[in-house]
Amino acid sequence: MTVLRLGEADFVRLRQLIVALTGIQLDDSKLALVESRLGHRLHELGLDSFHAYYRRLQSGEDSAAELQNLVDRITTQTTSFFRELIQFQYLGEQLLPEWLARTQAPIRRLRLWSAGCSTGQEPYSLAAVVHHGLRNVPAVDARILATDVSHRALSTAQKALYEDSVDLIPFELRSYFSRRKQGTLSELTVVPPLRKLVVFRLLNLLTEELPFRSHFTGIFCRNVLIYFRADLRQRVVAALSQHLEPGGCLFLGLSEGLVEIPSGLRQVGPAIYQRVGPPTEPPPGRPPSPNKWSDRDHGQNSGLGRR
Repeated sequence: MTVLRLGEADFVRLRQLIVALTGIQLDDSKLALVESRLGHRLHELGLDSFHAYYRRLQSGEDSAAELQNLVDRITTQTTSFFRELIQFQYLGEQLLPEWLARTQAPIRRLRLWSAGCSTGQEPYSLAAVVHHGLRNVPAVDARILATDVSHRALSTAQKALYEDSVDLIPFELRSYFSRRKQGTLSELTVVPPLRKLVVFRLLNLLTEELPFRSHFTGIFCRNVLIYFRADLRQRVVAALSQHLEPGGCLFLGLSEGLVEIPSGLRQVGPAIYQRVGPPTEPPPGRPPSPNKWSDRDHGQNSGLGRR
């Protein structure tokens, strides 16, 4: 198979398109990465140059589908269960008890959001902490929204089958994950009660209007902003903050801590920022669509209290 080379001019065009689609800023050192990740796709399409591929992305009959294919191939899907464990400990030991103390409704409504969920290990880790922490608490309606810009990552997440090790999973939560044989391979699978807590949706964080009006107790957007330009990071943090309930927390990656903390937030832990005062009113959501977050996505029973 002939190796197709990505020239500087086509690299500039492609990375401008990628940043417009995803916010991911690729510097000059990423030329070889883009060439490698897209080279096989050019052969699949029968194209003889990256310039021809760029033209197809711009004007082909299937340009919308191919743009999504581009996003799937370029986005980095590196994650693991309980990555940056200290933040999951904060969720279980601090945020959930505080939420219980201030929530007095007959049915307590807990909403978490994994924004940039990749292949699903983060939202399933959240589900394990929530299920374990609230297992003896009656009348809790708990649900977790998990979104990503990549169709391919979401497809993996929904299958809930992984080659990951249990070594990074806290001992008291390992019963939520089990090994199963798949041919000659041994895969880690997520038990049904956790899967029931999570709903997956395709969502680009750079959209002008997030397609829901919910407020969340916790929003995890970790190791996503590191790929964005400074102005896009500020814009996304502001948008996410609008969807925090009073006392709710925004969790960023440990390497993404905010230099300037926006008004209405205060730092309470490592790259953890809590909403103080009333929540900002979110902008009107878009009309309902297949990707819209709905409180009815899981029906009436969250599955808490059963294993």
